[in-house]
Amino acid sequence: MVIASVIGGTGLFQYLSNSVMKLSKGRTRLLLFSLLLMVGVFSALLDKVTTIILFAPIIFLIADSLGKSPIPIVFASIMAANIGGTATLIGAPFNMLIGSASHLGFVDFITATGPIAVGMLLLFAIYSDRRIFGKLEDVKTELKELPGKDPSKAIRSKRDLKKICLSVFAGVLVGFSLHEILGYEPSVIALSGAAAVLLLTRKSFSELASEIEWDTLFFSSDCSCSPQL
Repeated sequence: MVIASVIGGTGLFQYLSNSVMKLSKGRTRLLLFSLLLMVGVFSALLDKVTTIILFAPIIFLIADSLGKSPIPIVFASIMAANIGGTATLIGAPFNMLIGSASHLGFVDFITATGPIAVGMLLLFAIYSDRRIFGKLEDVKTELKELPGKDPSKAIRSKRDLKKICLSVFAGVLVGFSLHEILGYEPSVIALSGAAAVLLLTRKSFSELASEIEWDTLFFSSDCSCSPQL
């Protein structure tokens, strides 16, 4: 969550969204279909709750440009995040609990659930395109102004983005993949990545603490201590 928070602060999500808007050329259904896929992918790599929070402003921007209620798009994005979050060990706090209880490593987990999650995400995106986004087809021309934005202007800090995305985040993913060989728990690798992010970006933990989903973490901790589990 710390890493995701810093990545969100660099403007990466706005950059990707603006790029998709530009490529969609104002076609509403293509834009929203691509948005669901992005939400699903990032939910698998970061965390589904954090991903929704980071993408929420973009969803509201699109809905406002369409002059439509954001509720259908938000609910579709939440479903995509839930599906994508089941793909990896780090997609949701409960995945880590399941992985620990069943002694599944990062690679074992993604091998077991990844293909199913990808298939379900594609099926859900197609369903949403036909049953939900199809109703927005008649107002697609109202998105013509959005693709005009320069995606590169969304990046707030290229220095932080390169250090986080190309080094720390990639290193954490590699560490997760090799944690059984290295003999380290995934939690140690995640905390090491968070510490590296704080050092490289020179941000204090207090700056990021408000963006961490403490309720989710404490709820997961309570469940892990429950005798019923």
